[in-house]
Amino acid sequence: MIRALYIGRFQPFHIGHLDVVQHIVAAPDIDELIIAVGSSQYNHQNKSPVAPWCVNPFTFEEREEMIIGSIDGVLQKPAHIVALPDYHNYPKWFHHIVTELPEFGVLYTVDSKEKAFFEQQGRTVRTFPVRFDFHAGILRERMQNGGEYRSALTPKSLEVCDRIGAEERLKDLYARDIAEHIAKTKMRPL
Repeated sequence: MIRALYIGRFQPFHIGHLDVVQHIVAAPDIDELIIAVGSSQYNHQNKSPVAPWCVNPFTFEEREEMIIGSIDGVLQKPAHIVALPDYHNYPKWFHHIVTELPEFGVLYTVDSKEKAFFEQQGRTVRTFPVRFDFHAGILRERMQNGGEYRSALTPKSLEVCDRIGAEERLKDLYARDIAEHIAKTKMRPL
C-alpha cells in the first residue's frame, strides 16, 4: 500500500486544493491520502511569530471542516486529515512528520525548498499540475477588500466562511497588521 502526503495551510481550502487532492488519489499506485493541515496552531487569535495576522485567519477546526466537507463523497480512496504544527525549523518539522503522522510513501508538493529537503531525507517526492491562477493569499486579499473570491471556494469552504464572518475577520486582521507595522516603524523622538 502506498500512502501519499499532501501538506498545506489551506487558509482557506479552495478549488485548486480540491483539484490537487483529486489528482493525487487518481494516481493508480496511491491507495490512501494524508492531508496535513500545516501551521495548525496559528489562527486569528494565535499569531505566527514569522507571519502577519492575515496569513492564518482560520483555525485548524475551521480548515478541517472545510476539507472534510469538500472531499466527502468526492474521493474514491480513503483520506485522513491531520494537524501539522509549524516548528519554523525544517529538521524539527520533518521529525514531527515522520514520528507523529501516519507513515507515507510519497510527498506531493510544488514547493522547491520542501521538495529538495524531503529528497535529501531520502523521501520520494512528486509534483502536481497547478491548473488555477490564484492561491489562498490572493483569496484572503479579495475577501477583505470586497473582491471576487466566492467562485474559487468549494461550497463547504464558502459555507464555513459565511458562517464565521470571514470577510470581517480578514478586514480586522489586515487592519491589525497595518497598525502593528506602523507601530514598529514609527520614529521615536530624540
